[in-house]
Amino acid sequence: MNIRRESSSSSSSSASKRRHVVQHDYHDHGCDLDESSENNDGKELSKKQPRKGPRGGVTTPFPVKLHMLLEQNLHENVNVISWQPHGRCFLLRSPKDFLNSVMPRHFKQTKLTSFQRQLNLYGFNRLTSGPDKGGYYHELFLRGKRQLCSRMIRMRIKGTRTKAASNPESEPNFYIMPPVSQSTSTSNSIICGDSNKHFNASSSSRLSLSSRLSLSSSSSSSN
Repeated sequence: MNIRRESSSSSSSSASKRRHVVQHDYHDHGCDLDESSENNDGKELSKKQPRKGPRGGVTTPFPVKLHMLLEQNLHENVNVISWQPHGRCFLLRSPKDFLNSVMPRHFKQTKLTSFQRQLNLYGFNRLTSGPDKGGYYHELFLRGKRQLCSRMIRMRIKGTRTKAASNPESEPNFYIMPPVSQSTSTSNSIICGDSNKHFNASSSSRLSLSSRLSLSSSSSSSN
């Protein structure tokens, strides 16, 4: 009887560990309006001020600092860290160079694990398959939309000390979504079309090759 209980307990424990996987439920904020500015000849009127640090100074939140770094790197250091073409995730292309030259200067850190911990605290997810493999994303972390970073919340990591298993089947496919422009002009809104969409494994996270071919052929025939 005790043996059965132990067996049942161990099996339920292993099943629990198997169920502990990374959850990908992507909401598209690519067309969200910039609430920090008003439409006055395209000039931004106000921006959120950096929050105060523990010693009375000001500190820039990690997501904002990272976003600023990526925007600066649009024309430099692209071989170290940069956006992917769609602007919805970024890649550490040279972790060694990032650790030696970028982290001490921009993040005052010397360990890559410290940087990765900050990503986890702010809810970034890592992609494990496809052309974005190794990239990090957050639905509020988009190229050209730094204002969205103010809505990212730093949280405490709770739960069992086991690392969540990867879940590639549910990872979002950013190549079927509208690319995020470097500017926030109205033309980008037109490209976006229907915003506020959810993307997950059961909805639109993957398109088969046959679907893409049929879409392409129907478009050609209409022309």
